[in-house]
Amino acid sequence: MKPRVMKTAILLLLISLGDFSGAKPAAEGSSTTLRAGASSREELIERFLQALRGNDRDALRRLRLSESEYRKIVLPGHVAVGKPLRKLPEDVSQLAWRLLNTKSVYYEALLLGDFGGHGYEVKGVEYEDGTQSYATYTAYKQLRLKLQRDDGTEVELRTGSVADIAGQFKFVSYIRD
Repeated sequence: MKPRVMKTAILLLLISLGDFSGAKPAAEGSSTTLRAGASSREELIERFLQALRGNDRDALRRLRLSESEYRKIVLPGHVAVGKPLRKLPEDVSQLAWRLLNTKSVYYEALLLGDFGGHGYEVKGVEYEDGTQSYATYTAYKQLRLKLQRDDGTEVELRTGSVADIAGQFKFVSYIRD
């Protein structure tokens, strides 16, 4: 494995485990407010389906966490409930965002290509990897929607995870694992 790829893999592993060598607790009073978050998972899914219906890439983007929301709320709070928040080194935080955002941008294009331009009725909602609470948010992992398209065709839409941050909901990413 190339050294750069190895470094990236190690950083991502550390991020996913929430254990950062030398990491310091985050400053108290970190913001936990989302900009334009949905008031429920159902509302978020409805906005998501509206964005697909309208082939609206910008609307899809607004349904995802912003860089600031991800780096200031999710990353520090990706530790067990009751544990101190962590502050990642700036380069690690930036790398984590860039990787997540880049992959999500590609998935947005895939979603629009596969599902854009149609209306949908929700027939079922599942979070394939369940729910997990962290210090600053609750994650609903790997959204799976059973849908009926406006032409009657039944389809399954698989996408990424949803975050509940102080009662507001946004997609963390559109990456489907």
